[in-house]
Amino acid sequence: MPEESKRTALLFFLFAIFILLGAIIFIYSYNIAKGSANYSETTSKASIECVGYSFRVVGDSISYNNSELSFVVEPSGGGNLNKLVVNADGIRAETKNIDFSASFRQSIKVNIQVSDAFELSPKGCAENIKKCSISAKQCEVA
Repeated sequence: MPEESKRTALLFFLFAIFILLGAIIFIYSYNIAKGSANYSETTSKASIECVGYSFRVVGDSISYNNSELSFVVEPSGGGNLNKLVVNADGIRAETKNIDFSASFRQSIKVNIQVSDAFELSPKGCAENIKKCSISAKQCEVA
């Protein structure tokens, strides 16, 4: 009899450990899946929204005089591109509101100190960066 009760107690103890380990593994797996789903949802939503903010800087339109950078932009996506962010030598500046309803191409002017290279991106969409050069008068996708 005592051996029978020891055996039952041992089986009950092992069963409790098995249930506890199963619960821990389930909770851990659930948290990983939930975190992955949230991350995927936020990053893909931002990426999808940024696709519409495609633009290009027109040919030889880049110029710089007296701390004023100017260039011509035309949209190449279907999104509503309102503002561009210019980053140059650690300085950040935003363009004024861009309105493509009046004309397909818009001349942009920004007061910013630039040595030669600068970056352009739509406001709130840093994934869509273009690296530009004043001396080369061109931009390329970063």
